[in-house]
Amino acid sequence: VINRGKVEQVGNAREVYEQPASKFVASFIGQTNVVTGIVKEEHIYLGDTLLPIPVSSRQSLPAAGDTVVLLVRPEDVVISKREKNNPSIPLKGTIEHIHYRGNFFEIDIRADNNGLHIKTALGKQGFVDQDLKVGDEISVGFRDFQFFHAPEGEKEIREKLSQLGYIE
Repeated sequence: VINRGKVEQVGNAREVYEQPASKFVASFIGQTNVVTGIVKEEHIYLGDTLLPIPVSSRQSLPAAGDTVVLLVRPEDVVISKREKNNPSIPLKGTIEHIHYRGNFFEIDIRADNNGLHIKTALGKQGFVDQDLKVGDEISVGFRDFQFFHAPEGEKEIREKLSQLGYIE
């Protein structure tokens, strides 16, 4: 993957998609949610919500108080209408829009956490099993995500990626 003449990452499609080396690479292939968090006590917090960090990521966790940007693929967003107090899906949200995309549904969620907007992709069977509708209150979590130290914060990252045409 080349960014303005500079090699950002070399790898096969799966490596680049699942293990991006930078924010640019993560946003280059496929859609991604961009979320700002703060590191506290070896955890990432989104507002006042503790976000579990994958064990493999702990070694690269920035220092306490640092701002990080999480890049979460829609297919890695977990939602549940039924599990209200499951620590692995800690955010609370509301379904704002449901878009039929043929073999899956794209769901727009407004998390109760500082007006955070998240997109998820859910297969037909999962969608039918949960009987989801616009306005439903749900729990939201992340199965996987990449995070990067980002002192400039989410707004600046979003503007840069949008200007380059990599996110809407």
